[in-house]
Amino acid sequence: MKKLLIIDSNSIFVRAFYGIKMLSTKSGIFTNAIYGFLKTLKKLRSDINPDIIIFAFDLPDKTFRHEIFKNYKAQRTGMPNELAKQLPVLKEIINFFGYKIVTYSGYEADDILGTFANLCKKNLEYYCILASGDTDMLQLVSKKTQVVIYKFKFGKTEVINYNEKKIIEDFGLKPKNLIDVKSLQGDISDNIPGVSGIGQKTALKLIQKFENIENIYENIDNLNISKNIKNKLILGKDLAFISKKLGRICVDVPIDSNFENYIQSKPDLEKIGKIFEKFEFFSFIKEMNLDDSNENICDFELKYVEKLDILLENIKSKINFYFLVNYKENDIEKISVLVDKKVFIIKSSCENFYEFLKKLLEDENVSKFTYDIKRLKNVLNSRKIYIKNIRCDIMLACYILNPSFSNYELEKIFERYGILPKCSNFICYLEKLVNLIFEDLNKNDQLKLLEIEQKFALALSDMENLGFEIDKIKLEKYSEKLNKILENLVSKIYDFIGIKFNINSPKQLSNILFEKLKLPKNKKNKSNYYSTNSEILKNLIEIHPIINLILEYKTISKLKSTYCNGILKFLKPDNRIYTIFNQTETKTGRISSLEPNLQNIPIKSEIGRELRSFFIAKKDFLLIDADYSQIELRILAHLSQDEKMLNLFKENKDIHKITASKIFNIDVNLVTKEMRSRAKTVNFAVIYGMSAYSLSQELKITLKEASEYIINYFNFYKDICKYFEKTINFAKKNNFVETLFKRRRYVPEIKSSNFNMRTFGERIIKNMPIQGTSADIIKIAMININKKLKKFKSKIILQVHDEIILESPIEEIEVVKELVNFEMENAVNLSVPLMVNISVGENWGNYI
Repeated sequence: MKKLLIIDSNSIFVRAFYGIKMLSTKSGIFTNAIYGFLKTLKKLRSDINPDIIIFAFDLPDKTFRHEIFKNYKAQRTGMPNELAKQLPVLKEIINFFGYKIVTYSGYEADDILGTFANLCKKNLEYYCILASGDTDMLQLVSKKTQVVIYKFKFGKTEVINYNEKKIIEDFGLKPKNLIDVKSLQGDISDNIPGVSGIGQKTALKLIQKFENIENIYENIDNLNISKNIKNKLILGKDLAFISKKLGRICVDVPIDSNFENYIQSKPDLEKIGKIFEKFEFFSFIKEMNLDDSNENICDFELKYVEKLDILLENIKSKINFYFLVNYKENDIEKISVLVDKKVFIIKSSCENFYEFLKKLLEDENVSKFTYDIKRLKNVLNSRKIYIKNIRCDIMLACYILNPSFSNYELEKIFERYGILPKCSNFICYLEKLVNLIFEDLNKNDQLKLLEIEQKFALALSDMENLGFEIDKIKLEKYSEKLNKILENLVSKIYDFIGIKFNINSPKQLSNILFEKLKLPKNKKNKSNYYSTNSEILKNLIEIHPIINLILEYKTISKLKSTYCNGILKFLKPDNRIYTIFNQTETKTGRISSLEPNLQNIPIKSEIGRELRSFFIAKKDFLLIDADYSQIELRILAHLSQDEKMLNLFKENKDIHKITASKIFNIDVNLVTKEMRSRAKTVNFAVIYGMSAYSLSQELKITLKEASEYIINYFNFYKDICKYFEKTINFAKKNNFVETLFKRRRYVPEIKSSNFNMRTFGERIIKNMPIQGTSADIIKIAMININKKLKKFKSKIILQVHDEIILESPIEEIEVVKELVNFEMENAVNLSVPLMVNISVGENWGNYI
């Protein structure tokens, strides 16, 4: 039997938009709904292999349902602008593919699907599959009609196939009776009223028992149901029958019933290729083999090289060295080199391979173009081979151009630039890719930033190679201590509740807190139970004493599992951990680390701070900890040029104390420690674009107080307010914000019609130039320090946000302290001085 697939296009299109993160082209055109729709279409074609595909769309006109009930869908406000703009593009793409779009005035897409399902019942040749994101379609399931429901959650697609058997298993009803459930419970999304006071569970039970609303109302006086429900049904009778008319899908729309007229015509591949290129759907271009340009056909001569002398001189004469490295575990397997449209493959087993590499990589007259220099340097460290004159690390360059990508693999980078190699050797197209990247870097004035990132990558490699020593014995004792604390907390919690349960199970904990103890409930999460995350629990501290115990348990448990066990897991035989630093993960330029993560070692609690004391200096060495003082506020002063803040820093005044006097409207001499602490929070809240509500939650004050703090703050620092307004306007116009060193972050959220998304965009816009500039400054400082330390035994072993940690021989301490202080304070010239706090000690937790 042939398969007829009808797609509820609006439904899947809208759900793709809300279920997939904001995607946009370089020029800021939104594409996420189109992308999600096309991915869904690809999966449908693959899974179903239909003979005919028809795309049903809604029209903006009113339908026959509005004549029945004038308030039908009255609450709908229309598509957000960033979604609406994608709709005509999607229809254009569907037409280019040769598919047929079906609409009919006065009817919805649902009705078109219903009509095709009905036509299929009469056509012995076809079986019908309906694809939608809307469960209303389930009423159409029959022996000849299957419904496929698509849901988008956090960028992933969930697919549920419904036939008659599945409907009965899930609902205990025949498909045709599902409309009766809706008639009673109503539908908020379509403004279908239903019967007031009858919810989903009650509606389902009634229809399971009586099959349909006609049976219910014909026998209303004799029904064995509660008096309360009977009264609600009687009062809501008229609305129940109106709701059934509204919810029932029409199956006789006067459309063309000849299926042969819907067969796909020949796709216009040239137009598809052009529109995919315009909207940067390069993965689709590759999948469909739409790139017919001769320039991507590999006509390069391929050679495996044994003797390297001639090749070495040939490369040196060209000045530019384009190469890619293939790795096998933690060593080089082979390299591919591009010279004059010739590709040379050199295996590491080749005689004098590393001598060849050393001569090339250390030649300052030869510019290097490659991918991921940090990994290459890590491999070459043991052979004492150094990389000089790096012109372009493609991975870092693409990160600079757009830090919002989740994947910087070489193949993905080629795709983003529309270079779709016709052979497996990416090296053939490396020079072309580099030229395109440099065009973008030049246009954005980001070449200096690339230079910083490339030098910083080499410094990170040194840090990864050095590691950080751990006092294993003390850490293991600390682990035992945490175990005892956890056992004691578990015992207290069980005694308090009266039953044993798995505290680590969010679902079980949710049941205890919100069902057994009847604590105030929040919204259910995607797993259909009430959330028990720490932020929600903090709001319940004053309501029930068990909450403090649970929060303490969560804190200690995380210390134990994430940090304590994590560090022990990655500890090497020399009692050092060698974390991996990721340079391309954050959107602000900060680094992250893993195996283990050392960026978030807790410091707020005493027991958390204790963990840092197990990070120690090796024998005869001490740790030097250099931490920028209030660097983000100093950057804010520079960027905003707020005269009052500039003067406070220039005069080395206590900025938190001064701020406190202004937000509390008191003399500076009357500011208490508590007031200063609150003002400090306000200062940093401003940097992170915190709302009055969030500030009130953070400080545990009223919303009115928090609002007054913010108003008083900007009344004093007037130019900071003007700076934020200017930056937001810049982002609205240009779609990005940038740091002092031209690091960009694109912010499509600022153009969203969704208030929450737009507010999120504003917070990014306020924070990124400050936090990003801070990241840039510390990178410059570290590059300069690393360079000066070449003649010392002291080395940088860790960087965490605004803090640099060095391991230094005792005899070098004073001179290295002075060197570090100078390089950090003079990394850049701002309108205010940069200040550094330097401490020395045997471990990271306790300094002298």
